[in-house]
Amino acid sequence: MLYAELTSSLQQSFRSDLFKVLRYYLEDTNYACVTKDTLVVTDSLVEILIVYFQGSSLFLKWEMMGVEIDIISCKKVLHEIENAMRQRSSTLKHRNYFYSLLRDLGLQEDIPQDFLCMKKRLLELEIIQQKKKERLVPMRQIHSLQMSWKKTFHRTLKVSKNMTQGEVDKLFIRIYKKQCELARMSKKRCPGEIRDIMHNDRIQTSDGTFDV
Repeated sequence: MLYAELTSSLQQSFRSDLFKVLRYYLEDTNYACVTKDTLVVTDSLVEILIVYFQGSSLFLKWEMMGVEIDIISCKKVLHEIENAMRQRSSTLKHRNYFYSLLRDLGLQEDIPQDFLCMKKRLLELEIIQQKKKERLVPMRQIHSLQMSWKKTFHRTLKVSKNMTQGEVDKLFIRIYKKQCELARMSKKRCPGEIRDIMHNDRIQTSDGTFDV
């Protein structure tokens, strides 16, 4: 049985499942194939979506009914679905969230009128925001770093507000190595020699050079 042979209600149900398949695929791929000026539904994507559909639980009922996948009908239906998805209007919730992300990131731009492009841009902004959060080092770590630095090198460590987690970790390791070195030196040298070793060390970060 082909799509054209289904009753109108079954055709609507089939279209609904194809819509879900397209939406799931776009979400799974982070809307990577979405652009403003080109169609998402290409011949190659239709082939991918058919396999995607047949391997999902959505297809079980159609398989039991003996429905055969007609690539021409599927492509036509998917084009109609894509067009409807693009023309969908963003909600107030979408717009508020979009502009709140822009404010958090210090960006200024208009929300895309194409719904799929809007969804893609929202995801991109979320990823940028998440990366920004990952780069921020908790103040508890900064305080711990500065206290350990002061105890080890007897100097105040000034840190940049843009200091990365990787730089903090390197400085913690540097402190540990220095403590081990001083412990060894204390068994072999006088205090004056140890102070000379401490003053000869330099640390390089993305914000400049720290003297220790």
